[in-house]
Amino acid sequence: MSRQTLIGSEALPRPMARIEVFTDDGPLCREVLDMIEIGKCGKCELVERNLAREPEAHREAAARYGVRVLPTIVVDGRFKVEGKPDFPWVCSDELLRRLEERYPLLRKPK
Repeated sequence: MSRQTLIGSEALPRPMARIEVFTDDGPLCREVLDMIEIGKCGKCELVERNLAREPEAHREAAARYGVRVLPTIVVDGRFKVEGKPDFPWVCSDELLRRLEERYPLLRKPK
């Protein structure tokens, strides 16, 4: 799968997609992490930001993305999915279209 397939035609400075998952230690967050790990392509970088274990380390990122619920998934700072996705997480054009249509990240004003 090409980089463009996963992240769209907009060129990004990274050679891969960055998937950040804001979690706690609950089973729902573990299930979502496992789902993404299985469905992501080899070029994606999965980063867990566990707010239960390291709240201070991830406070700024959580505020930047407006995290209100756990889990929250942020892809390349462009898309945000709150809660468990109700669709399969498989790197594909279909996933990108769904994220672009239904989950654009609306940034908080500075």
